[in-house]
Amino acid sequence: MEKGLLSTATHETDAVYQARILLVGGIAEERHLVKKLCAGRGIQVKETASATEARRCLEAFRPDAIVVFAELPGGSAWDLCKELRADPRLDWTVLVVVGEPESPDKAGIDGELVDGVLQRPVSAGELVDFVAQRIARLGRLRGQTIRDELTGCYTRRFFDERLAEEVERYHRYGHIFSVVMSDLDDFKLVNDTHGHAVGDLVLRHFGAFLTGAFRKCDLVARYGGEEFVILMPHTAGGVARKVADRVREEWQKQAIRDPRNAREIRVTFSAGVAEVGHGKSTAEDILICADRALYAAKNAGKNVVLLTSEAVQLRAGPASSVLIVGKGFLAHYMAGQIERWGYKTRVASVQEAAAAVQALQAETHGIVLFDVDATSEWPALLRGLKAAAPGVKVLATSNSRDRKTVFDVYNSGADDFIAKPFTVDELEESALTICPWEEGCICTRPFNLESLRRRLRKLAQSS
Repeated sequence: MEKGLLSTATHETDAVYQARILLVGGIAEERHLVKKLCAGRGIQVKETASATEARRCLEAFRPDAIVVFAELPGGSAWDLCKELRADPRLDWTVLVVVGEPESPDKAGIDGELVDGVLQRPVSAGELVDFVAQRIARLGRLRGQTIRDELTGCYTRRFFDERLAEEVERYHRYGHIFSVVMSDLDDFKLVNDTHGHAVGDLVLRHFGAFLTGAFRKCDLVARYGGEEFVILMPHTAGGVARKVADRVREEWQKQAIRDPRNAREIRVTFSAGVAEVGHGKSTAEDILICADRALYAAKNAGKNVVLLTSEAVQLRAGPASSVLIVGKGFLAHYMAGQIERWGYKTRVASVQEAAAAVQALQAETHGIVLFDVDATSEWPALLRGLKAAAPGVKVLATSNSRDRKTVFDVYNSGADDFIAKPFTVDELEESALTICPWEEGCICTRPFNLESLRRRLRKLAQSS
């Protein structure tokens, strides 16, 4: 077997990746012989004499294949295989048994439980070839499922899995890491000006650029749309920020040409950086903080990289509070979502609105998210709110999208309007259509929470 067979076994774009095999049980001399042969082929091997030792080293070693010898002290090889196969972290790990299994129920379960059974006599060379070929085959299949089809970067699902592993490693061993959340600036203009085919070309170039700019041990994934995320193991936040900023500077020098007319296209990106720890102990915490830092970078003028601490300083200004005037589950659900974006929120009924707005005015120049469907007296109430607190921005929402309602909302003093073409059930199912903000337009198309966040940010900037 060629040594190069394993160089791309599980990481198709990583040229120097070394496969890892865990040997469990058996005779020490036999394991040593296999390990020596693997070393000559560039394969890492970890030896464990028992199932207990194997369990202890799984997390740190993360093998591509596990070879279980039937001679397993203190347990059954087949029982161990059942346990390993049930572990979701080992979905893409090759599992091979060597020797005559002592379990009489072996027949009929080989194919679904293990990837192969080798019966003695078998040489060390035959064993290594057998395992290596299956690692390569499974690695190619895995590469098709964990890579984004357009950009070649890892998928969001694979990133989430790796992030969960890094969080677990942090809690167990104290290994720090950082996450960089990046987003191409004004990417919508690229699609609007040059078309989606050219937009896809930009995304492919950006994905390839990020993959080449970061370390081999860093994981670059397409998080969604024009948003990319980078997981940087064993990296403090300050270091990750410097690296990301250097990558940003290099990217802004890149020029992509429209293949139809050779027009030069240049796009910058902004990024937010979060380090595990300091109140960020879960995957969700880290992503929220990186996301907040990213949007602070956008607000700071774009083409900027900010650390979480820097983003907090920028957010400590006007328009950091949102009052939601409405009723029922929807109002409280919106409050929970908006809080995750860094705003302080409060829910008030229509009867409480006037007093709540005055309190908001006294605290800071904030935003009122007003559901006009909550009362038929909304025009008078809106005018009263604006008269009592002219510095407060009002974002009105309604189930109605007819022209009269839209203009009545604006004539009553609202600063912006969004229609709600969904029921609460549809909202819970996230069956919402993205509606990007269009400067100077009255938008009555469907919106989702991302659209709402952009609008809140825009109103906050104008306060």
